[in-house]
Parts: sequence; C-alpha cells; structure tokens
Amino acid sequence: MKPLLNRATKFGLVGLITVSVYFVILAFFRHIVSSVFLLSALAYVGSSAFNFMAHSKYTFGVNFANVRIFGRYVVMHMVCMLLNSAFMFGLVEIANNELYQSQIFVTIIIAATSFLLSHYWIYREAD
Repeated sequence: MKPLLNRATKFGLVGLITVSVYFVILAFFRHIVSSVFLLSALAYVGSSAFNFMAHSKYTFGVNFANVRIFGRYVVMHMVCMLLNSAFMFGLVEIANNELYQSQIFVTIIIAATSFLLSHYWIYREAD
C-alpha cells in the first residue's frame, strides 16, 4: 500500500506543477497570441507535454519515448476531458449547481480517474 501512496503523492505533485506550467505559458504568450481559444490550447498542449514527461520519468519511472504509453496517455486525456464536460453539463446546466463548486468536485473525480487509469493502464509496464 505504501508504494501506491508514494506514487499517488508524486502524481499529485506533478499535477500541481502542471497547473503552474499552464499558467506560466498562458502569461508568457498572452501578448503574443491574441486568440484566447488558441492561447488556452497552446497552454494546455504545453502543460500536457510537461505532464506526460514528468509522470513518465518521476511518477512511474519509464521512458517517455514509448509510443504505446503515449497513445494511451492521449486516450486517457480525451476520456477525462469528455467526463469533465459531461459531469459539468449535468451538474451546472441540468441540476443548476454552482459552477466553481461543481468544478472543484469534478476535478477531484477526474484526478482520481486519471491516477487510476495511469497506474493500472497507461504505465502498467512500470511495475
């Protein structure tokens, strides 16, 4: 159980740093990229690249040049983005819950889902 807790802690730390990377990219390119849509997409892609490399090396101890792992990582992010959108639609648009409280709740669910998919599917060869 302790190795799983250590891995979950590393996963959380990488996640927090990834959010910081997202905001640094956002701030750095804010006056270069005028479209908010493109700016947020750039920040998302950049922070996701960091996230993949950091999780691969630091959290799971594998080579991030592995195409199979990268493919699974991309699928996992697409699933998590779809789940996030669906949960937020249901909680805010249908159930009329508050936006930010709903997002905090959904973020916890998505983070747990992301960790479990990463641990048991994406990086399962790491064990």
